[in-house]
Amino acid sequence: MNYAIILAGGVGSRMNAPIPKQFLVIGNKPILIHTIEEFKKNSNIDYIIVVCIESWVDEARKLVNTYFKNSDIKVISGGNNRTDSVLKGLNYINSNYGINDDDIVLTHDSVRPFITQDIINNNINECIKHGGVTTAVKAVDTILICDNNKIVNVPVRDTMFHAQTPQTFKAKDLYELIKKEDDLSLFTDLCGLYLKHNKEVYIVNGVQNNFKITTREDLDCANNILI
Repeated sequence: MNYAIILAGGVGSRMNAPIPKQFLVIGNKPILIHTIEEFKKNSNIDYIIVVCIESWVDEARKLVNTYFKNSDIKVISGGNNRTDSVLKGLNYINSNYGINDDDIVLTHDSVRPFITQDIINNNINECIKHGGVTTAVKAVDTILICDNNKIVNVPVRDTMFHAQTPQTFKAKDLYELIKKEDDLSLFTDLCGLYLKHNKEVYIVNGVQNNFKITTREDLDCANNILI
């Protein structure tokens, strides 16, 4: 089985909006719904689990019921941080379906609504080969490493990538690794968890439009794309 865990637990503090950013509307639909639609229409995705900020679970369920009538999309409450929310999604999968050796889980930001079908399919195909992959785009700008606004290093750009999502793993492997950790807040990215345990993660090419809607400028850009 291929599972999509859509992470909708953010509060959107940098957006400075009255509601979490995943519920903001672009092109006449909430961002969250745009994102779910892309996974829903992919024939390789068997189940979708939306892991939502607890105080907005009821609203998320109402939206899912409105836009995807009689669907089997599940909305559950998230954890204290990103990786804890992934664990909540995996716990749900394990409790309701069981986690088998060949199961794959794609974890995706709810506020990346312009994910493509190719990215989803490539994540699945490359995960079958490698066991762990993350979507990324090659850096085109020079990357500066700074300390208190002072440049301390300029790494070789040819080796630099900008991380995106999905991040996709064999579900059983990911579940076992997460359960080993006492403090999931240390891992803001699942690749870091894998590297800690000497597990390889490979790159799947993303696209520039698969950006994370974080600021008002991002929101404007998203609306312009949908015009």
